[in-house]
Amino acid sequence: MIKKSNLKSFMCIALCMLMVLYPVSAFASVLGSSKIDGYTTKIGEGLFFTHNVFYSDQSGVGKQSENYLTYTPNSTVIPSITFGTALYGGNTLSNQVSTMESADIDVLAGTNADFFSTQTLVPMSNAIVDGKILTKDSSGQDAIGIMEDGTAFISYVFFNSSMTREDGTSIAIHNINKFRQPYAAYLLTPEFSDTTRNTTKGFDVVLGSLEGEMKIGSMMTAIVESVTENSSAIDIPKDKIVLTVDSNAPEEILTPVSTLNIGEQVTFSFSATGDERWSQVKVGMGSVGGSLLLGGEINPNLSTGAAPRTAIGIKEDGSIVLYTIDGRQEGHSYGVQLKTLAKRMQELGCMEALNLDGGGSTTITAQLPGNSSSTLMNKPSDKKERSLSTHFLFTNTAKKTGKAEHLHLYPMSNYILKGATLQLTLKATDSGFYPAALPGKVEYFVQDEKESTVSDKGLFTAKDSSLVEVFAQSGNLKTSTAVTCLETPTSINVKNKDTDTVIKSLQLAPKDSITLSAEAFGGYNKLISSADCYRWECDSDVGSIDENQIFTASDRYGAEGNIYVSAGEKTVTVPVILGKQESTDPKAYPV
Repeated sequence: MIKKSNLKSFMCIALCMLMVLYPVSAFASVLGSSKIDGYTTKIGEGLFFTHNVFYSDQSGVGKQSENYLTYTPNSTVIPSITFGTALYGGNTLSNQVSTMESADIDVLAGTNADFFSTQTLVPMSNAIVDGKILTKDSSGQDAIGIMEDGTAFISYVFFNSSMTREDGTSIAIHNINKFRQPYAAYLLTPEFSDTTRNTTKGFDVVLGSLEGEMKIGSMMTAIVESVTENSSAIDIPKDKIVLTVDSNAPEEILTPVSTLNIGEQVTFSFSATGDERWSQVKVGMGSVGGSLLLGGEINPNLSTGAAPRTAIGIKEDGSIVLYTIDGRQEGHSYGVQLKTLAKRMQELGCMEALNLDGGGSTTITAQLPGNSSSTLMNKPSDKKERSLSTHFLFTNTAKKTGKAEHLHLYPMSNYILKGATLQLTLKATDSGFYPAALPGKVEYFVQDEKESTVSDKGLFTAKDSSLVEVFAQSGNLKTSTAVTCLETPTSINVKNKDTDTVIKSLQLAPKDSITLSAEAFGGYNKLISSADCYRWECDSDVGSIDENQIFTASDRYGAEGNIYVSAGEKTVTVPVILGKQESTDPKAYPV
């Protein structure tokens, strides 16, 4: 009998178990009819990392795996846009994070950012870094601007830039830090590359003695140091810039550049068409992918086609959502169309949102609390990370105290079969979310009235069939994690242990053997299990199976029977045939 004092707790646990085994619409999202896994954890001041897995009943979709960051502006966690050693050539997100961490910059999390040329990896949009123009495109885009205090806005913007000679002649500078094409004037800085990377004939003007900055609303002067016509790339000297035009550029662009005189002073002007706040932006980035949400409404002109996606949005309270969803991976995540992405950003509370680069570029890293570095948190669809043009990162500038203020128990998401064990790990962070030493002896325990146990080393053994809360304490700090324990799984897969392939049926020659294994699922979640969680049997006509799950076929040619594997009250059957059998059914053989 359940005591009244425990009735509420029991009912909550029972409901949660039903949600795990039989997903319900209470968790419904545009991504799926049920949420089957997930957690949210604070990884820095005002910064949270969320992982969710949904299941969609829509034909061909199945699982959807998302990871995203939610950021509330503050003075210690800082948003930034970064790139590799140069814009040309790119860098993977993990390599970029590793390089910054080697320079003692604490990177809490980040994603891929702008669209880029697949040939050069040069970004396609406009960008502002540390208040200065990093890239300028010949067209405007919807863009996000982030102010010094971390507050953000999204609006359309067009960067204007021009060069004026001493005689008053003026031309537009169409592109900044882009790969040169034969129709416009380009301005290149050392951030672009160590050379101009030009491959066609054109005029290059090296400019030095720079005064002023490439900022919206500002001017910059420079002195012409050389004017040369070249058929290939030239160096971009440190602390100098290069003005370059193709020899086939229109005459009104080519002549004012090619006739510049050594020693002549030129003046560059920079402005922006659009929101007046762009002159105050510290970090800004456009998106050729365009807007997903405008004033809380979905952009009606969104293309179709499911893919991995990355997006950034702003909620009504001013917080930023930096979002990713995996795709193109059956059994892991299907991906979404842009309309679905917009609806998901709307679900998360965004009023404005931009579509960033997706596909194989979609990548997200996070430094989970207690860890000393960021790690890849998603599964890129290319099976490896792409080199990217730019990255959107959050860095930590909080003061390190070394005194433990928070405990963190891992793993944070746990599904386990009764009888199996799970190793828990306890970590600590200080007030700035930097790793810290545990403040005292560690003690583990499970909630009252549970049969499951946890050792003093954190080894959890599942003996219940319910949600079990496991606690850890060190010094005067305490934390917990929930473990979903199931006695009877909803499904079991039998596998060839050597090839790790699922077996639906088995055909062997007499006296042959095969080593088997099993995996169990609770709903759509794979359960942690061990060999002794399963009971194995087989019909004697077809062979025998030992304690190591080695099935040995009998010598009876043509015999038919079954292998049985059970966990709790769930049993699955694998048909076995000894000897040759012609069949056009691919399920008659190991798959």
